[in-house]
Amino acid sequence: MKPQILIVDDRASDRKIVSDILDANGYSWLPAADGEEAIEMTKKHGPELLVLDGLLPKVSGFDVANAVKRLPNPPRVIILTGVYTDARFRRISRADAFLTKPPSSKQLLDLIRQFIGPPKTPADE
Repeated sequence: MKPQILIVDDRASDRKIVSDILDANGYSWLPAADGEEAIEMTKKHGPELLVLDGLLPKVSGFDVANAVKRLPNPPRVIILTGVYTDARFRRISRADAFLTKPPSSKQLLDLIRQFIGPPKTPADE
């Protein structure tokens, strides 16, 4: 089954917070640890959504969002940030939404459902 969501964060503990929420709600996902890996995995796997840290090594989350939005059939993008909350940072990114780190399960799931719907099952493929 095609992964629906790419979780991108350089901190394993932050990836785990998001992956635990996704696992508990039936979403398939893949992890990435930096911006370069996120772009490559998006090209290779074509996830429907990126849940992306704003502050990443190699390529920032804001630049990742802009890069993947230029791809054919671009994914939706949620940027998680605890630092870059000012409106000027939101203007430099083509992200679809922003959440403060760590996200609440409800906030994250509400956005995921809004952007890509419920989790897919093998029968949906």
